[in-house]
Amino acid sequence: MVMLYGAADGNARLARELWIAHFPNRPIPCTQTFTSVQHLQAHGTFKPQTHDRGRPKEYCKLKNKFWNGVEEKVQALGPADFRRRVIYCEWLS
Repeated sequence: MVMLYGAADGNARLARELWIAHFPNRPIPCTQTFTSVQHLQAHGTFKPQTHDRGRPKEYCKLKNKFWNGVEEKVQALGPADFRRRVIYCEWLS
């Protein structure tokens, strides 16, 4: 289905016609099914993205800028950290 949708250059109606030509004995999907395939390719899911619905674009940009900054400041464990973690775990128990 993805290949036919791509061969039709994103045209759901043409993709449906190609489906009928390639698979005459199979059930014929509606055009909305092919549109859902496009959403799957773009977002990795069939479900619509609702987490930022209704928010201004500036908010989304600010949120992304915040998370990008957080990712850059992540620290790594050093060689001496293992012993400190063991001491802490022993203190907890």
